[in-house]
Amino acid sequence: MKDGLIKKAIDASVAEKTKELTERLEYAAQGIDSLLITLRREMDVKHPHQAAQTLQALAQAAARHAVFAMAHEAQLTTLLCIQEVVNAEQKKEED
Repeated sequence: MKDGLIKKAIDASVAEKTKELTERLEYAAQGIDSLLITLRREMDVKHPHQAAQTLQALAQAAARHAVFAMAHEAQLTTLLCIQEVVNAEQKKEED
């Protein structure tokens, strides 16, 4: 019974963290998409030099979003692996 409660607590924690990390990944993807839309607009209406400066700023912002997205993806992958191990241990105990 104690192991079942621990598993439920771990599952709930993983589910909550998974939801949080998924939301962060979606936010990063939306940020990158927004930056690309802005870039297209800037390239159409600005002088090439101004557009290049805007491109540089957008590239830096996109890189920040990408770094955060990769970190969140790694955290999510780790959590899912931990959950798989816990599930496997729970299954062994039940057998």
